[in-house]
Amino acid sequence: MLLTLSLLSLSAHAQDDQVIVSGGEMPDLNAQLFRPSIDSTTMFWTDDTVILDPNTITARALLNYAHEPLIYYPTDGEQIDLIKNLLTADLMIGFTKGRARFGLDIPVFLRSTGVAGGESGIGDLGIDAKYNLLNRSDAAVGLSVYGRAGLPTATMSSALSYGGLSGELGLIVDKPINEKLLLAANVGTRFQPEVVLENATWNDQIYLRLGGSYALSESFGTSVDIAGSFTYANFANPAAAPVEGILGAWTRPGAGDLVLRGGVGTALTGGIGAPTARVLFALGYEPTVKKPVAPVILDSDNDGLLDNVDACPDKPEDMDSYKDDDGCPEATVVTFRFVDQDGQPATGLGFTVAEMQGASSMELPAGEHPMTITGAGFAPTAGVAKVVEGPPIEIVQTVPYLTGTIIVEAVDAKGKRIPDASWLLNDKPKGKMPEGKVETLVRVGQVKVGAEAEGYLRGSKTVELKSGDTVTVVLDLKPTKTKVQAANIDLGGSVFFETNKDIIKPESFKLLDEVASIMKEHPELKLVRIEGHTDSRGDDAFNMDLSQRRTEAVRTYLISKGVEANRLEAKGYGETKPLVTGNNEAAWAKNRRVDFFIVERTDMAVDGQPKPVEGAPKPQ
Repeated sequence: MLLTLSLLSLSAHAQDDQVIVSGGEMPDLNAQLFRPSIDSTTMFWTDDTVILDPNTITARALLNYAHEPLIYYPTDGEQIDLIKNLLTADLMIGFTKGRARFGLDIPVFLRSTGVAGGESGIGDLGIDAKYNLLNRSDAAVGLSVYGRAGLPTATMSSALSYGGLSGELGLIVDKPINEKLLLAANVGTRFQPEVVLENATWNDQIYLRLGGSYALSESFGTSVDIAGSFTYANFANPAAAPVEGILGAWTRPGAGDLVLRGGVGTALTGGIGAPTARVLFALGYEPTVKKPVAPVILDSDNDGLLDNVDACPDKPEDMDSYKDDDGCPEATVVTFRFVDQDGQPATGLGFTVAEMQGASSMELPAGEHPMTITGAGFAPTAGVAKVVEGPPIEIVQTVPYLTGTIIVEAVDAKGKRIPDASWLLNDKPKGKMPEGKVETLVRVGQVKVGAEAEGYLRGSKTVELKSGDTVTVVLDLKPTKTKVQAANIDLGGSVFFETNKDIIKPESFKLLDEVASIMKEHPELKLVRIEGHTDSRGDDAFNMDLSQRRTEAVRTYLISKGVEANRLEAKGYGETKPLVTGNNEAAWAKNRRVDFFIVERTDMAVDGQPKPVEGAPKPQ
């Protein structure tokens, strides 16, 4: 697992300023690659990003025993222990200033053994600094930059000094996986004086350290470090790269500021500075990051909300399930709804509540608030809005509409009342008039009254009714054979055309005029289909075309009499739908016809939409 120096072609003779091994002297390289962390909170070698509180001082003493950190295997002969045993004490101190930590490492080699004999002395003094870029408590990971300078202060001749200025520059990244597990990584470059060993060069390096720790409790945990170095000169020769692993444990007796550490390590690959075995023990004064003491926050109004989140700290929240999280007592949100005496919405009103202009919703304090309502067509109304503290409420107020008296009479051409006639108000059926007359109170405004009876066309009139007025409406109903049924308009007669033409004969005008009157007096008939039929004489195609043109002629006539075009559609069927069979004048006369079928009517609506009329034939 240790470096076989023959891999580096180290000979028994020195080159340039190097001394020969056989003379007991060592080359100017540092076989002690282990550099303890000055302030890592849980690991021996891998730095973390923790920056303690400002002006905090830490101190740490670490004893480090390494077995066979540097040995030589000559081509012929036995192993030569250049450094067989090494006992080191690192005295470290750190000081925090803002986001930076400055440190000093004094390595003291208590004893080294090997071919050069036993030695003791000071190693290269280390001065380092760390600056935190990302705080791992605020960001996804912690991030710091790190730098270290090594001064050539060694007093020993063993290969434990770089023999000149050295240093490190790199990045520190760490991430707590949870409250117990922490992972960290260090990567950077180490610069040092170059040493040439025959055909191999020992110079600047890339270093990589990976570490992790697991806190078994608040005062005890374990750690692992894996660290390796790769020289730029021998980057393609991984066998020359030293990699070492260290298992450790730490404890804070009584969760205080003193920390005891212990660990063991071994080389994972061969290479200069990776010992066969390593044992470590450390004692440190390492204050933890002080958690800020949360200021005492009062609840001045005793409403259960602390003053820092209470918008009204001197007024207790009313806790009425409405905006209870802002700490302020709220007025109750009141929504007003007005209806007339029939329970229908009353619109176009103006009102005041508690001397405020009314809106559909407003905030009111608990209590009784006088309310006045006015509006065109409504009786001025006074009321009281009774508000209780709590969640939003709705207040429904009845506002009676103003009325006048309507007298409706249905008479025939001789001026006599028509018994059992029915009357309508604003196109809505209101019931029978047994004596041909009705007298009732009606809401003021523009009022359309109508009347209809069996054998008569419907009649109607629109009048302006004012409050307290009495208006008499006499409706002259004209006799007719045409009737509105559920699925069709029964003409009670026939529409005649000139032979083989789409010209309507004048004797049919009166009948079609009645149809036009029915359509205008029955707005509930939303869509009517005019169907045209011919007898069986003549060419089929000619008859189909003729029937279509005749229905279009009827539709055009009705539109000219004031019927909306979108309420009429025309469909010719030629001779395809005879009423009777036969090849005689009676059958032909029966089959030549124009029918009116009701397709849609609003008085049979579903969900506000006109409903197709059952029984009406489907167009083909």
